[in-house]
Amino acid sequence: MTQKICTRCLREQPLTEFHNHSYSKDGLSNECKSCRRERAIEYDRNNKETKKKAFKRWYELNKETLQAKKKDYYRDYYRLHAEEKIAKARKWVQDNPEKARENSRRRAERRIARKNALIYDLTVEQWERTLDVFDFRCAYCGIDSGKLQQEHFIPVLMGGGYTLGNIIPACHRCNVRKGSKDPKDWLAEDKYGEIQERIAAITG
Repeated sequence: MTQKICTRCLREQPLTEFHNHSYSKDGLSNECKSCRRERAIEYDRNNKETKKKAFKRWYELNKETLQAKKKDYYRDYYRLHAEEKIAKARKWVQDNPEKARENSRRRAERRIARKNALIYDLTVEQWERTLDVFDFRCAYCGIDSGKLQQEHFIPVLMGGGYTLGNIIPACHRCNVRKGSKDPKDWLAEDKYGEIQERIAAITG
């Protein structure tokens, strides 16, 4: 026998178009591969919520095992590719020194923010709004730079969060020069007042 009739579409097809099935007499499924695929798609479409709930129950029952397997997978993957990943990271740092320093500073700020439970909720839309209010210029020197950085007006070390009204645009030079200084001490009084007015326009 080289062909078989599908019980769903009733078409005679080659045996290669049928999945193996140990419980059938001929060892093949009664439905062809195409029909089984269509039936599976139809079932998924009609039982989305049921499948979602079933998966959620299954995940909760196997959560610890799955997390352990995931952890083992990433640990083993890193061991096998450690040298490659380290070399790639070092090259990126060499090619992007400013970004690397900025990323390092932000990681340190996030650690401090988590430790001090500071607010960390600035959205992309809020950042774009902030840029617009500051005319896409550095808040401190006014330079029209295409590489403006997100600067904590009130430094993290002084309790300033990563949130609307505290994150303002700054060029790399001003961002580095200000660092964790108190803006009241670092800025001239009129410049400090101007920035406060713009911040009020953002948050108001």
